[in-house]
Amino acid sequence: MDKISQIKREIFISMKMMDTTIKDVKESEEYKIAQAYNQGLRDAMAIFEREMKRWFLDRIEMKIMTKQNSWLLTKEEAEDVLRNLLDNNSIYLSRQKGGFYYAESYSQELDGAEIDERMAQYFNIDECEHYAVFHEYKEYMLVIEVKKER
Repeated sequence: MDKISQIKREIFISMKMMDTTIKDVKESEEYKIAQAYNQGLRDAMAIFEREMKRWFLDRIEMKIMTKQNSWLLTKEEAEDVLRNLLDNNSIYLSRQKGGFYYAESYSQELDGAEIDERMAQYFNIDECEHYAVFHEYKEYMLVIEVKKER
């Protein structure tokens, strides 16, 4: 059970229940106090639900409004970047299942995560992810900056 449902259940359980079939219960002072108490709980629940929806929508809006930097390089441009960073003229990229690249040469191998690290270094950012994109018979590397959630 999620936390919100648990809180709602606890509030509901704390409501005062009285058997209204008993004669003169509705006119008793205890019944009137219980009704006022229950109305207060219902009001509190409505405020709680409204504020939770508002908080949730704010979180969604924050994610939607987050600016993300991205770069689109041809496969050849990406290979040139890696060659310069690694000082290795024999590096070449090969597309892997899952939509990312693998880089290798006679003396070096880089998996997807290592390529991400090098691209982040090149673009002077903390962290990024790259994707192998095939569009109109040409291969590209899409590099997207990863921003940590606040």
